[in-house]
Amino acid sequence: MASSRQVIEATPDDPLYHITFAANLPGIAEHGLRSGGRGIGGIALAGHKRGRIFLTELEGVSFWTERAEQLAADQSDDILGDELIPVVIKVEDPPEELEHDAIGTKDSGGHDAYYCACTIEPDDLQVWDGSDWIDLADHGSIDLDQAVDEDGYLVESPLTELQD
Repeated sequence: MASSRQVIEATPDDPLYHITFAANLPGIAEHGLRSGGRGIGGIALAGHKRGRIFLTELEGVSFWTERAEQLAADQSDDILGDELIPVVIKVEDPPEELEHDAIGTKDSGGHDAYYCACTIEPDDLQVWDGSDWIDLADHGSIDLDQAVDEDGYLVESPLTELQD
């Protein structure tokens, strides 16, 4: 059987994005994005996700944010209290060891997705706070309340409505 791995010839020139939950930001701020996290994809892709960090182009952010919202709703009755609020991390200079993620690209409707088995240092990451990109170290200033309604349900959130 032929391998589906496709090492990309050149790192994308544009920034790439990683979708995660607010609860993960303290660890990412301390250690960076590291492979091996739980991820937001389904259980069926557990083998595909193992040991990898996943990134997407800007156009794929809304798809992966929606996936994270579905997971949060399935995992928690207190999304705000558990900090299962989807947030977007920006990687301005993507790592050179990226591989094209054919599965993620197909799942997201053709928006390029990538992965690597690497660590992306915290200083190379920014997080969207609902109005601006901020240093990841300042993640504690993000108002997570803007992502939920008065009953605690996720709403259209400025935390995932990106502007460059």
